[in-house]
Amino acid sequence: MPKLPALALGAALLTACGPTAHDLRNAQIHYDLGVNAMEMQHDPQTALREFQAALQANPSMPEVQNGLGLVDHLMLHKPEEAVPHYLKALELDPKYSEAANNLGAAYLDLGRYADAARLFQQALSDELYRTPYIAEGNLGWALYKEGDVQGGLKQLRAAVERNPGYCQGYRSIGIIDADQGKLDEAEREFRRFHEKCPDIPESNYRLGLVLLKEGHGDEARDALRACAGSQNAKDTDLGLECGRLLKLLQ
Repeated sequence: MPKLPALALGAALLTACGPTAHDLRNAQIHYDLGVNAMEMQHDPQTALREFQAALQANPSMPEVQNGLGLVDHLMLHKPEEAVPHYLKALELDPKYSEAANNLGAAYLDLGRYADAARLFQQALSDELYRTPYIAEGNLGWALYKEGDVQGGLKQLRAAVERNPGYCQGYRSIGIIDADQGKLDEAEREFRRFHEKCPDIPESNYRLGLVLLKEGHGDEARDALRACAGSQNAKDTDLGLECGRLLKLLQ
């Protein structure tokens, strides 16, 4: 049998040992470009291309798998396709709390509330997790969807106490209060939602619906008008719905 050339044999051995320093640098560059495409450019195709290039350079980088999951989940709205990426990220790094939270969020969207709650609790057990209020709020919503209203509210209130700027927390508490028929409390939470995140048109939409149920027609119209006229709601289903409700009230 002919011998492999020494150079080729050396390359084969090097590849078998894992990524080189050049590969690691290349993976980090492509990963950073993917994050930029996802967060700044809102371009899922470019983000996927960059993350896949990073994965090719370094298959053992858990952040890349998490990034691929985020694109599928949050940008392409395919949580079922995001799950394997989040699972792979946790396989590569079992203490990767961001991936645990993201996998829990995907399970939430898929109606797997008990599985979601377990993952949020896992993230919360990590004292180094940088954004525990997100997992805390997600856990509250998972508990509520499982039927534990008081347990869910307790977690959500703890989340907004931990981070008073956590808009999603006020939104979720307001929805639960509205579902429970506590309109005064729901109004208060949606006003907080709007106060903390005035650029999110849903805050005016939610507030408008509650004000309408309370019989405050003029205030409801003002809130819905602000929603329909928001630049962030332009050409969206939410903006169209706010406009439709506004016409019904005129």
